[in-house]
Amino acid sequence: MIRGRFHFVSARSFVTYLVIGLWSAHVYAGQNYTLTQLTPPGESPLPSVRGVGITSWGLVVGTYVDNTNGYTHGFVKSASGTYTTLDPPGSIHTSISGVTDTSRVFGWSYDANEIATNFYVDLKVGKFVIVQPPKAPPPSPTGIPSAYLTAANNSGLVAGYYYDTNIVPHGFFFDGKNYAAIDAPGATMGTLLVTINDKWEAGGSYTTSDGKNHGYTYVGGKFQTVDPPNSNFTNTIVTSINNVGDVVGNFTDTTGKANGFLLRGGKYTIIAPPNALSTNVNAINDNGVIVGGFATTLPNGSKGTLGFTLTSEGYAVLNFPFPPPPNANVYNGGFPVVAVNSLGWIVANYGYITAGFPIGQDYQYSYVGIPK
Repeated sequence: MIRGRFHFVSARSFVTYLVIGLWSAHVYAGQNYTLTQLTPPGESPLPSVRGVGITSWGLVVGTYVDNTNGYTHGFVKSASGTYTTLDPPGSIHTSISGVTDTSRVFGWSYDANEIATNFYVDLKVGKFVIVQPPKAPPPSPTGIPSAYLTAANNSGLVAGYYYDTNIVPHGFFFDGKNYAAIDAPGATMGTLLVTINDKWEAGGSYTTSDGKNHGYTYVGGKFQTVDPPNSNFTNTIVTSINNVGDVVGNFTDTTGKANGFLLRGGKYTIIAPPNALSTNVNAINDNGVIVGGFATTLPNGSKGTLGFTLTSEGYAVLNFPFPPPPNANVYNGGFPVVAVNSLGWIVANYGYITAGFPIGQDYQYSYVGIPK
């Protein structure tokens, strides 16, 4: 049984390759945000919270480990600051994946028999809906789902991917009544669907028979391969598409360095904050604010990952705002800033591991940042 841990699962148009950054290399500090720590009641004495989504009016969702038996639970924090635990009936483990501006929360959970299922719930209604694509294998008592609900939009559509009996992934949509599977052309080794906007434009990654990995968009029923220039075709994925049609994601270049990218108007821009050893882009809002994290060398000489936002003013590097426990090492699982709403408010996660981990202690913090 899994306890106390978070589980988050061509034809190409002519492009211009920009290597100098999206707007400029200007960097400013995380103090440009007012930070509020997320502290669900009943969380473990060792901070174990992970926020994952925020609406345009400030409702926040995420997951926390409880202080009783180490189980994980979903939570909702209202704009006024009230916390509510969010668990499907019969669940002993819940992992929240996101929220829409229509207050639809989605994620997955498993019960006492470790039968794992995906779900969504409209907070205004309170009814949990189980999402299990018909072509996916039935849930088995492993604590691991055979499908993952990864995205939802404000038009009532949810999306994700499932694994068939050969462990090959396939994308799917679900409108509350009907399922539709999607596979990118040539994706003999699988298609992952991870993002969808309000115009039903989707994206993710797929793998061809030669083992090469590509990003893609799915717009108007047509697939478009997304391969940033100098990609080595191993880790390319589209992670977010805003309602303007801007596409962001990640890839590994021919030198082996992981970078983010923006695809806007047929032009690629490489996203890599100054001094980044590797970069991971998670989301973009309709105003073009991009968020993610990057690995770098910290002032003490150790390697760590910091969060960032990227706007027309440049990069904002977000240093961890809370004091670490004694003898702690910085880590954050590669997802420092995970969400941004229409106002530029962000959700970010950081953690520390004390010396001697896994024998040591694991501290996980989450906060909301509001631009000053």
